Amino acid sequence: MGKLALVAKITHVPSMYLSELDGPRKGTRQDAIDGHMEIDRRCRALGVDTIVVFDTHWLVNANYHINCAPYFKGTYTSNELPHFIANMPFEEVRYWKEMVEIMDWTQTNVHHTMFICWGAQAALHYFHKARRVRRQSKAFGVFRHRIVNPRSVYLRGFSDSPMIPVSRINDMDRDSLGPDIEILIDSDIGVCFLDDPKHRAVHMLNHLEYDNRSLADEYERDVKAGLDTPQPVNLFPNGDTSIEPENRWRSHAHLLFQNWINEIYQTTPFEMDRIGSAS
Repeated sequence: MGKLALVAKITHVPSMYLSELDGPRKGTRQDAIDGHMEIDRRCRALGVDTIVVFDTHWLVNANYHINCAPYFKGTYTSNELPHFIANMPFEEVRYWKEMVEIMDWTQTNVHHTMFICWGAQAALHYFHKARRVRRQSKAFGVFRHRIVNPRSVYLRGFSDSPMIPVSRINDMDRDSLGPDIEILIDSDIGVCFLDDPKHRAVHMLNHLEYDNRSLADEYERDVKAGLDTPQPVNLFPNGDTSIEPENRWRSHAHLLFQNWINEIYQTTPFEMDRIGSAS
């Protein structure tokens, strides 16, 4: 065990990077930025060689410490992406090389994979050269979807038009998906759930895994950050943000993951050396 040299409580809401961009929040987080620079100065003075960041959500500010110099390196373990990663070309993402290694590894060592959100976009881009396109406005709320293939093993028990949470500024161009991809769930705001049997994978672009407050917390975060984010569609009862949102998709979330796990259980080969094979 090493010696604990410094402990600091830091902030990331509103997002500090907004303070460094031209606009209404220009300079508003300068005190926080100065505080982080002071933490950096003290760490260097103490000879700190390891920085551990604890956070219950994701921490954009980690970049001020981990990614600011070649001396430091870090591992990003969140299941969400900071604001500035979502629209970055895949190959320009700092950990794209590692992401490709993981996706390749799923083809030789994993029986079946579920890619979600940005991970689904990345996998569709990598395996199928599918095009990601930016929406004119962010799709944000709980939207009605359509079951395209009710006979899919992954959709057993689904109603015909489930409500599913959505939070994304990008879509996948359906014309670029190719013949190996089957759309299982679709909607007027873009494709949602795709089957990719060639790569033993499914791709969920939206968020059945969200709880009732996930979209509300994101909305409140953006409001605090000074962003002009519209209220999530179909989330708050009667549009009243003081009322706790209802979870109207939980049953479908349980069905999806239960069906997927059951299919893995039913089809995983008994011979370990066959796991990850194309058969």
